[in-house]
Amino acid sequence: MNASRGIANYELFQMGETEVNNIFDLSVLNPYPKYHCWGMGSVELARGLIKGALKPGEFDKLGMHPNDLGVAGASENKLQYLATGSLASVPTGYLVNFDNTPLWNTYLLSGPWGNEFAIKTGNDKYVPWGVFPDSERTEVAVKNALLEKFNDQVSYFYKVGIKDIPGFQGMAWTVNMATFAQKIFNLRTGQTP
Repeated sequence: MNASRGIANYELFQMGETEVNNIFDLSVLNPYPKYHCWGMGSVELARGLIKGALKPGEFDKLGMHPNDLGVAGASENKLQYLATGSLASVPTGYLVNFDNTPLWNTYLLSGPWGNEFAIKTGNDKYVPWGVFPDSERTEVAVKNALLEKFNDQVSYFYKVGIKDIPGFQGMAWTVNMATFAQKIFNLRTGQTP
């Protein structure tokens, strides 16, 4: 936990409803929590669930944490979307991943910029956390930012062009609302699964 900027930065598996809401409701105190893009994407999915489907306190009663919605590992709580077509086929509200050049790992560059997760907010509109916090960008803008992150860390001879940034590679995630509908029903009716 890091409270240096006003709001404690909890581990994703420690965060409950209050901690998730504080990131957004108290953003004037801490506009940029210290989470990587995949972690912040998980927090954003949790916030959507809290504000869109749950009553106050139900996120905690379900025993949920943003980590349960993260992209790492399989989970009944999230849906993985395999986009066989273009990025345009991914529904709005999904967390998408943009890959940087494969050379990122070859050169073992520092920082989390080997890829960037972003929430799709519309037709060619994405809100990535790391490269452009809190503002919508196009796919090209995200790829250009990843390009810049790579080229800033290598010598002139190893710099790459935009054609070398693959970007979206067909993977996206969102909250599994069918699973949550059952969990919410069970919670509100006092039934156990």
